[in-house]
Amino acid sequence: MRVLKGLEDFMNEIPSLVDFVPMPVNFACPQCDTKFKKNNCISDGKYCGTSKNSTKDIGQKVLIEDLRQQCVWREASKSSKTKKNFFKYVTAVQDLCPDGYITKKCSNFGLKAINTDAKTIEECVKSTFYQDGKISFAEDENKFFETSSFLWSQQGAHMYPALSINGMKFQGKVSPENIFEDICQNFDRMPKGCTKFLVKQGVKVTPSGLTDGELFTLVGVLIALNLIVFFIYRRSLQTELKSEMKMQVSSAVSQYVALS
Repeated sequence: MRVLKGLEDFMNEIPSLVDFVPMPVNFACPQCDTKFKKNNCISDGKYCGTSKNSTKDIGQKVLIEDLRQQCVWREASKSSKTKKNFFKYVTAVQDLCPDGYITKKCSNFGLKAINTDAKTIEECVKSTFYQDGKISFAEDENKFFETSSFLWSQQGAHMYPALSINGMKFQGKVSPENIFEDICQNFDRMPKGCTKFLVKQGVKVTPSGLTDGELFTLVGVLIALNLIVFFIYRRSLQTELKSEMKMQVSSAVSQYVALS
């Protein structure tokens, strides 16, 4: 969560250029006792959670908050104007929740901060389960965790936090600065937000490709060269035609004189 909170300022530099997808990490414990699974797991021990900041059995509440965050991300991703709301929500709940985990009440404060309806998010959370009607978090199967667990296993990531960029597992210290720098290095043509950040960090940036200004200048020069070549060719053609006409007239006059 601290990493996500720290990423907010960096991602605001390039919000429309990065397709960010949050995927929470959990662990399986189907062999655990019923009490543990009831308090800490979803789907009968298939997906269990824990909190580093609390000694209480709140793993299930952590997982439910993971689902809420996934739904906040879905809502935020519907428009470029609201895309930043996911990071705003994460930042808000981190500041508002002092107990080491995010309660539903605290989450509602965070949703209010980004002008998102809490009922919409709760309906979205319910929709992540296969069952309709009343949900039993401890027992019912969950579509989102099923998918996210599969994707994480494909990436070979079992530690939290972890990051995958363009299908490659991020190697190195997981910090907002390092993550943003790695994201920037993956662009074929680095955006201004990245260049600005890297220069501040003392990283030498080698320009890749042409800027928009350079591209327009190049196109303008090519158009000008083509026009110059066209006018030179046109003038040369006109001169050649005039010369040919003079020769034809001269020849015709000569023939006329000879006949006379």
